[in-house]
Amino acid sequence: YITLLFTFSYVVGHAQEMKVPIRKEVRIVTNDSTIVTEVLVGDIPIASISENKRYYWYKNDEIKSNLGGYYGKLLDGKFELVKNGNLILSGSLSKGLKNGRWKRWKEDGGYIELIDWKDGAIEGEYRNYNDEGKQISFYNYEKGRKHGKYQEWDEKGMLTESGNYKNGKKHGIQKTYATDGSFSKEKYNAGVLKIDSKEVEDGKEDKGRLG
Repeated sequence: YITLLFTFSYVVGHAQEMKVPIRKEVRIVTNDSTIVTEVLVGDIPIASISENKRYYWYKNDEIKSNLGGYYGKLLDGKFELVKNGNLILSGSLSKGLKNGRWKRWKEDGGYIELIDWKDGAIEGEYRNYNDEGKQISFYNYEKGRKHGKYQEWDEKGMLTESGNYKNGKKHGIQKTYATDGSFSKEKYNAGVLKIDSKEVEDGKEDKGRLG
């Protein structure tokens, strides 16, 4: 009994020392929509506030956001927005910052966009869709900036542009496609177009989707 009491006391004391986050589900209901999310309860210390990141917080039955600060309970956990009985937005947050994959839908269930987040910055894939549900852009992001391969399509689903970004700027070979399948190539160096780098080819290549 003494051993069990000691173990229980240690676990409780250790948890209090570590200040394990306690979450509470909140539900905000309006005429046509419902938001279900979770907020942090109690005094949970934030190691540091980033001046350039947007924090989402809850107060007086409203969800608000600020760059570099907050004034209420930070959102932490799931986030869902349902409108007219349809799931419109879904994602998660950690201490007020977006994390993981966020999905946005039209009311008919088709995608609008998919975005990967990490600590309040886009990190990973970004995909955007038109009203017909066709993907019209695919980008890779790193620390909130475009970084890596990308592709863009027109409203009919035809590839119009592809290339690479590096630290938010076009870098390397960029291709622009014509409707007849031909394409032109331009070379960039850290966002600067290299003069006399444009070439035109017949377009006989693999144009498969990255995403």
